[in-house]
Amino acid sequence: MQSARAWVSSSRVRRSNAAVRFVYLKGTRAILAERLANRRDHFMPPALLDSQLTTLEEPAPDEHTWVCDIREAPDAIVADLVKRAA
Repeated sequence: MQSARAWVSSSRVRRSNAAVRFVYLKGTRAILAERLANRRDHFMPPALLDSQLTTLEEPAPDEHTWVCDIREAPDAIVADLVKRAA
């Protein structure tokens, strides 16, 4: 089965010159675990974090992904992405 990222990358969306850009919110396991532990009533239990990180495919350089460090405040991340998109 093809991943969603592979489908978008190879689909008509990319070939149509549409403005498609992947954004990768990168963070350490420790930060992710802390945030999961602080969530309430979320669909993903913290026990699944390790399996999710094991299967995570970080973007390849040829995907031209915008990588954002999740240590930054959400508003700062959004501001950076808006600036990049301009």
